[in-house]
Amino acid sequence: MHTGNAGPVAPAQISGAPRPMEALAREGATQPARRPESTNTSERVVDTREVRILVVDDDPDQLAVCRMALQRGFPHGEVVVMRSGQECIHHLSSVGAEAVILDYKMPGMNGIEVLRHIRDSWPDALVILVTGYGDEAVAVEAMKLGAADYVMKSMDYATVLPAVLSRCLDIRDRERELEAERTRNIQLATVIQTTRALAHEINNPLQVISGTCELLSLMLTPTDPALGKQAGDLVTVCDRIADVIRRLYKVTNPVSQMRMGIAMLDIEASSPAPDAPGSALISSWDAPK
Repeated sequence: MHTGNAGPVAPAQISGAPRPMEALAREGATQPARRPESTNTSERVVDTREVRILVVDDDPDQLAVCRMALQRGFPHGEVVVMRSGQECIHHLSSVGAEAVILDYKMPGMNGIEVLRHIRDSWPDALVILVTGYGDEAVAVEAMKLGAADYVMKSMDYATVLPAVLSRCLDIRDRERELEAERTRNIQLATVIQTTRALAHEINNPLQVISGTCELLSLMLTPTDPALGKQAGDLVTVCDRIADVIRRLYKVTNPVSQMRMGIAMLDIEASSPAPDAPGSALISSWDAPK
């Protein structure tokens, strides 16, 4: 919870005393993960992200104050004010927004009703609910419904909105990064499993081919040295392919993968030198027929 009071420290703010958010947690509210917060929640925050922010309140004076504070905190952002929940939903339908600062007590649709609609239709939008003192039950319900955070409505609550929203955006960005990393790990695991399966399928017949060629080389060399040499060159080629397969196994080993970082298997390094045994045979495979 965040308040904008700059007066004497309330008992709940004294070190060691239960904080309102902790009390809400005991009542069953789901709190978003947070980075360590500054002890001064009214500190000046300047966030350079380009975000569209909707502020919804039926009080024009409160809208003006919140808009000014958010424009200072997000100089590259766009702050749009709305007078009702219906206007907010219409704007989200036509234009969209990344964040919504939503007052609870409004005529027509209250903040909880608007929050439900937003979570159903625009689940990626961050919603911060503004409630009055004594509305802890409303804050609990809002957090359960998926609000990113809530702020108690004090005389100067608007001054903390930039800091609260900036922290919520940080949390969202970190969650997206973690999800992207999880996706990359799944893709990497799939590549590793496929590579090992292919290497296994190639290695088995390769051993048969290599053994057969070696036997042919021994049998043909006394009577036809040229043909025996070609069979021997095939054995050399099979050995080089087997070496690539062994390196594939090493690359796809999870322990080796962590150590090698961004290193990749150098297939070119596995190609024989021009004068190496088997190089002429490989060249003949690539030659036009």
